[in-house]
Amino acid sequence: MGQANGLIPDDPNAVAPLRALQGRQPEYPPWFQWAINQPVLRQFVEVDGVAIDTRIWGEEGKPGILLLHGNGGNADWWGFIAPYLALDYRVVTFSFSGSGDSGWRDSYSAESFAQEIMAAAESGGLLGGEHKPVIVAHSFSGAFALLSAARHGEQLGALYLVDSALKLPKGFNALERKNPNRLYPSIDAALQRYRFSPPYICHNAYIADYIARRSLRFEDRDSESGWCWSFDPNMMSKLGYSADTSPWLDQARCPLAFIWGETSSLFHGEVADFMFALAPASTPRIAIPDAGHHVMVDQPLALIAAIRALMAGAGQQQ
Repeated sequence: MGQANGLIPDDPNAVAPLRALQGRQPEYPPWFQWAINQPVLRQFVEVDGVAIDTRIWGEEGKPGILLLHGNGGNADWWGFIAPYLALDYRVVTFSFSGSGDSGWRDSYSAESFAQEIMAAAESGGLLGGEHKPVIVAHSFSGAFALLSAARHGEQLGALYLVDSALKLPKGFNALERKNPNRLYPSIDAALQRYRFSPPYICHNAYIADYIARRSLRFEDRDSESGWCWSFDPNMMSKLGYSADTSPWLDQARCPLAFIWGETSSLFHGEVADFMFALAPASTPRIAIPDAGHHVMVDQPLALIAAIRALMAGAGQQQ
């Protein structure tokens, strides 16, 4: 799993976890196959001129959950988690602009991402009802969820931060490139180069494969065509916001909870202590055993259980 010292494990699968499969799709376990077979409503919501790819599970009127992905991710990172939560809740997720099948922007901002969060919640039927929705934000998205909680906390039931570090360890570099994403001649070729950020040993290759296949798009360029990763490679350089987002945690106007991978290379030690010190002492803290930064990849069922437990404890159950 992820290493506490943040170093890349000495294993080639940590760099390219699907390389050994050579394009073959792993067998899905029954629990996972059930989840991805469940019906989902897909719609595009326009936010400040950009189409945002949104997914919805569960019955309207039930307590709501909004799931947010991390940097370089997309809505499909929650595609095998959401159906289980939707047994009791109305669940919405979306791809931020610059990610997945959502449109790209000429420039990004914390404000635009926070606007997308609230727009997705509204379009999914989570706002204005009897129950205030809970936001579950992984990694990169936690800062923008906190901004939403600071500005619109009265509309939210709670915010659960999943391995979301406002203060990154020294030496960590966020996913960023200056050139267009590389083109691959086939999906199989692209899959063999897929990697997580930060890199680590992924033991659930079937989840990595599922996510990777849904993170590709086909592009025709001036002199060539092929498959490439769907995120905007220049997002971080086009994103203007202060690296210190800690005031947003202190200003959050809804209850908080922390969930993290016990062996995470990002959320540990002084980083975790820094976050905990900014939140009320009564804020729930749940460490997921045998999970790194990508908690939903390493321990998806434990993450589902943790979210369910927090929802029940907050009185959000049916």
